[in-house]
Amino acid sequence: MVAAIRSLAALPNSKGTTLLVLENLHRFLQSAEVVQALAGQVVAGKQNRTFIVVLSPIVQIPVELEKLFIVLEHDLPTRERLRTWASGRCLDAEQPGIYQRQGRSEKQRSVRRRVNRDPSNN
Repeated sequence: MVAAIRSLAALPNSKGTTLLVLENLHRFLQSAEVVQALAGQVVAGKQNRTFIVVLSPIVQIPVELEKLFIVLEHDLPTRERLRTWASGRCLDAEQPGIYQRQGRSEKQRSVRRRVNRDPSNN
């Protein structure tokens, strides 16, 4: 984790912005080395346009980092919101599409292939 954070110093260029996304960082924040590397990179990132985004299910920011981070909390979407979003974007199992052959009879659709689950045959 520390190596990934420190590698940001080598990435920036004068023409763009660098972004490092860290998932589940809360698991590593007990390490003083990780906290120091984050603090140093956040301060340096203000000068060379490098940013760190942390994605985590819980908010556990050490005292040393509290003033350096902005916390944005979002609720998970509801099932209805996901259905609305997926409508028209995802394939419908009842409609013909790339995963379903057209022109098959109802009997052909209901036929299932038998798979042997015996691990000794592998």
